[in-house]
Amino acid sequence: MELHTLWFLVIAILWAGFFFLEGFDFGVGLLAITVTRDEDERSQALAAIGPVWDADEVWLITAAAAIFAAFPAWYAGLFSAAYLPLLLVIVGLVVRALSIEYRLKRTSPQWRRRWDLGIALTCAGLPFLFGLLWAGLLQGLPIDAQGRLTDLTGLELISPYSILGGLTVLAFSLAHGA
Repeated sequence: MELHTLWFLVIAILWAGFFFLEGFDFGVGLLAITVTRDEDERSQALAAIGPVWDADEVWLITAAAAIFAAFPAWYAGLFSAAYLPLLLVIVGLVVRALSIEYRLKRTSPQWRRRWDLGIALTCAGLPFLFGLLWAGLLQGLPIDAQGRLTDLTGLELISPYSILGGLTVLAFSLAHGA
Protein backbone atom coordinates (compact mmCIF):
# COMPACT_ATOMS: atom_id res chain seq x y z
CA MET A 1 0.00 0.00 0.00
CA GLU A 2 1.37 3.39 -0.95
CA LEU A 3 1.70 6.16 1.61
CA HIS A 4 -0.89 8.48 0.04
CA THR A 5 -3.42 5.62 -0.02
CA LEU A 6 -2.77 4.92 3.66
CA TRP A 7 -3.23 8.61 4.53
CA PHE A 8 -6.44 8.75 2.52
CA LEU A 9 -7.79 5.74 4.44
CA VAL A 10 -6.82 7.31 7.77
CA ILE A 11 -8.59 10.54 6.81
CA ALA A 12 -11.67 8.61 5.65
CA ILE A 13 -11.78 6.74 8.98
CA LEU A 14 -11.46 10.01 10.91
CA TRP A 15 -14.33 11.62 8.98
CA ALA A 16 -16.46 8.49 9.33
CA GLY A 17 -15.81 8.49 13.09
CA PHE A 18 -16.79 12.14 13.31
CA PHE A 19 -20.02 11.67 11.35
CA PHE A 20 -20.92 8.53 13.27
CA LEU A 21 -20.39 10.05 16.72
CA GLU A 22 -21.44 13.61 16.00
CA GLY A 23 -24.37 12.48 13.85
CA PHE A 24 -25.87 10.89 16.93
CA ASP A 25 -25.40 14.13 18.86
CA PHE A 26 -26.97 16.20 16.07
CA GLY A 27 -29.93 13.85 15.86
CA VAL A 28 -30.53 13.70 19.59
CA GLY A 29 -30.19 17.48 19.87
CA LEU A 30 -32.75 18.11 17.15
CA LEU A 31 -35.15 15.41 18.33
CA ALA A 32 -34.86 16.59 21.95
CA ILE A 33 -36.18 19.98 20.95
CA THR A 34 -38.79 18.90 18.39
CA VAL A 35 -40.44 15.70 19.66
CA THR A 36 -40.18 15.82 23.45
CA ARG A 37 -43.36 16.67 25.34
CA ASP A 38 -42.00 18.46 28.40
CA GLU A 39 -38.89 19.81 30.06
CA ASP A 40 -38.07 16.53 31.83
CA GLU A 41 -37.98 14.57 28.56
CA ARG A 42 -35.94 17.29 26.88
CA SER A 43 -33.42 17.34 29.72
CA GLN A 44 -33.18 13.54 29.65
CA ALA A 45 -32.49 13.50 25.93
CA LEU A 46 -29.84 16.19 26.18
CA ALA A 47 -28.29 14.41 29.17
CA ALA A 48 -27.77 11.37 26.90
CA ILE A 49 -25.25 13.35 24.84
CA GLY A 50 -24.05 15.49 27.74
CA PRO A 51 -20.84 13.63 28.61
CA VAL A 52 -19.64 13.18 25.01
CA TRP A 53 -20.93 15.91 22.68
CA ASP A 54 -17.93 18.21 23.10
CA ALA A 55 -15.38 15.39 22.82
CA ASP A 56 -16.67 14.41 19.38
CA GLU A 57 -15.19 17.56 17.83
CA VAL A 58 -11.75 16.03 18.41
CA TRP A 59 -12.48 13.79 15.42
CA LEU A 60 -13.19 16.87 13.31
CA ILE A 61 -9.99 18.62 14.36
CA THR A 62 -7.94 15.46 13.83
CA ALA A 63 -9.43 14.90 10.37
CA ALA A 64 -8.65 18.49 9.33
CA ALA A 65 -5.12 18.21 10.75
CA ALA A 66 -4.56 14.93 8.88
CA ILE A 67 -5.64 16.56 5.62
CA PHE A 68 -3.23 19.41 6.31
CA ALA A 69 -0.37 17.02 7.15
CA ALA A 70 -0.84 14.56 4.30
CA PHE A 71 -2.32 16.64 1.49
CA PRO A 72 -1.51 20.34 1.94
CA ALA A 73 -2.72 21.27 -1.55
CA TRP A 74 -6.07 19.55 -0.88
CA TYR A 75 -6.29 21.36 2.47
CA ALA A 76 -5.56 24.74 0.86
CA GLY A 77 -8.08 24.15 -1.91
CA LEU A 78 -10.75 22.80 0.41
CA PHE A 79 -10.50 25.57 2.95
CA SER A 80 -10.37 28.35 0.37
CA ALA A 81 -13.22 26.95 -1.74
CA ALA A 82 -15.41 26.18 1.26
CA TYR A 83 -14.57 29.21 3.37
CA LEU A 84 -18.17 30.33 3.94
CA PRO A 85 -19.62 26.89 4.79
CA LEU A 86 -16.68 26.15 7.09
CA LEU A 87 -17.08 29.52 8.82
CA LEU A 88 -20.76 28.73 9.33
CA VAL A 89 -19.79 25.30 10.72
CA ILE A 90 -17.45 26.90 13.26
CA VAL A 91 -20.08 29.46 14.30
CA GLY A 92 -22.67 26.66 14.52
CA LEU A 93 -20.42 24.53 16.72
CA VAL A 94 -19.84 27.49 19.06
CA VAL A 95 -23.56 28.35 19.22
CA ARG A 96 -24.45 24.71 19.89
CA ALA A 97 -21.89 24.48 22.68
CA LEU A 98 -23.18 27.67 24.27
CA SER A 99 -26.78 26.52 23.90
CA ILE A 100 -26.16 23.18 25.58
CA GLU A 101 -24.05 24.67 28.38
CA TYR A 102 -26.14 27.77 29.12
CA ARG A 103 -29.54 26.14 28.82
CA LEU A 104 -29.51 25.00 32.43
CA LYS A 105 -27.96 28.13 33.95
CA ARG A 106 -31.39 29.60 34.77
CA THR A 107 -34.80 28.07 35.44
CA SER A 108 -36.79 30.64 33.45
CA PRO A 109 -38.83 29.03 30.64
CA GLN A 110 -38.02 31.94 28.31
CA TRP A 111 -34.30 31.47 28.93
CA ARG A 112 -34.49 27.76 28.12
CA ARG A 113 -36.63 28.32 25.00
CA ARG A 114 -34.00 30.70 23.60
CA TRP A 115 -31.19 28.21 24.10
CA ASP A 116 -33.41 25.37 22.83
CA LEU A 117 -33.84 27.36 19.62
CA GLY A 118 -30.04 27.55 19.34
CA ILE A 119 -29.77 23.79 19.83
CA ALA A 120 -32.46 23.07 17.23
CA LEU A 121 -31.05 25.43 14.60
CA THR A 122 -27.49 24.21 14.95
CA CYS A 123 -28.38 20.51 15.18
CA ALA A 124 -30.32 20.90 11.92
CA GLY A 125 -27.95 23.31 10.19
CA LEU A 126 -24.62 21.64 10.92
CA PRO A 127 -25.35 18.23 9.37
CA PHE A 128 -26.94 19.99 6.40
CA LEU A 129 -23.81 22.13 5.94
CA PHE A 130 -21.51 19.12 6.20
CA GLY A 131 -23.57 17.23 3.64
CA LEU A 132 -23.63 20.27 1.35
CA LEU A 133 -19.87 20.64 1.68
CA TRP A 134 -18.94 17.01 1.00
CA ALA A 135 -21.48 16.52 -1.80
CA GLY A 136 -20.29 19.74 -3.43
CA LEU A 137 -16.69 18.59 -3.22
CA LEU A 138 -17.62 15.18 -4.58
CA GLN A 139 -19.32 16.87 -7.51
CA GLY A 140 -16.11 18.80 -8.20
CA LEU A 141 -14.64 22.29 -8.26
CA PRO A 142 -13.11 24.20 -11.19
CA ILE A 143 -9.32 23.70 -11.40
CA ASP A 144 -6.71 24.76 -13.95
CA ALA A 145 -3.99 22.64 -15.61
CA GLN A 146 -1.68 23.11 -12.59
CA GLY A 147 -4.33 21.82 -10.18
CA ARG A 148 -5.19 25.21 -8.64
CA LEU A 149 -8.75 26.25 -8.01
CA THR A 150 -9.98 28.91 -10.42
CA ASP A 151 -12.85 31.37 -10.55
CA LEU A 152 -14.09 30.81 -7.02
CA THR A 153 -17.14 32.87 -6.09
CA GLY A 154 -18.06 30.92 -2.96
CA LEU A 155 -21.17 29.42 -4.55
CA GLU A 156 -19.52 26.53 -6.41
CA LEU A 157 -20.57 24.07 -3.73
CA ILE A 158 -24.28 24.85 -4.02
CA SER A 159 -26.18 22.73 -6.51
CA PRO A 160 -29.21 20.43 -6.43
CA TYR A 161 -26.83 17.52 -5.86
CA SER A 162 -25.13 19.18 -2.86
CA ILE A 163 -28.48 20.21 -1.38
CA LEU A 164 -29.59 16.58 -1.65
CA GLY A 165 -26.32 15.60 0.07
CA GLY A 166 -27.09 18.04 2.89
CA LEU A 167 -30.59 16.67 3.34
CA THR A 168 -29.22 13.13 3.30
CA VAL A 169 -26.72 13.80 6.09
CA LEU A 170 -29.46 15.57 8.06
CA ALA A 171 -31.76 12.55 7.63
CA PHE A 172 -28.91 10.21 8.65
CA SER A 173 -28.36 12.27 11.80
CA LEU A 174 -32.04 12.21 12.70
CA ALA A 175 -32.25 8.46 12.17
CA HIS A 176 -29.06 7.91 14.13
CA GLY A 177 -30.26 10.10 17.00
CA ALA A 178 -33.63 8.34 17.11
